[in-house]
Amino acid sequence: MASLTNRNGVWHGRFYHKGPEYRRSTGVAVPLRGKKAIEDSRDLAEAELHRIMVEIKGGESVDALLERLLEALDKLPASEQQFRRIAIADRLRQGITATLTLEEAWEHISRVPNETAGRRNLTTDELRKVCEAATGDLR
Repeated sequence: MASLTNRNGVWHGRFYHKGPEYRRSTGVAVPLRGKKAIEDSRDLAEAELHRIMVEIKGGESVDALLERLLEALDKLPASEQQFRRIAIADRLRQGITATLTLEEAWEHISRVPNETAGRRNLTTDELRKVCEAATGDLR
């Protein structure tokens, strides 16, 4: 279990791991006034202390990280939540492409069972996928 204390206007954390005691500054200043400001700074300090503990103790699972992210998003003002969620989703989608090569499109379509044994027309969705996947002059 970790604890936070105010030392000289900065939140400091203390915790134990496999015997030794660890003391670290979170680097988060404690405001002089305002209950809400102090609570917010303590929340930031707790998050920073958690990051320090994970660094010392070892990695954290992706599921645990996602859960903490969702909790942090829920604490934001409603007007900011949607904006942040969209920004995070955009960052998560970076490097992911939804385009298929023509070979991949035909492979996918060929795996879909036909209702009839003979030739059939493509559905609008299948045709759209083929067209979107086409490259060069085929597009």
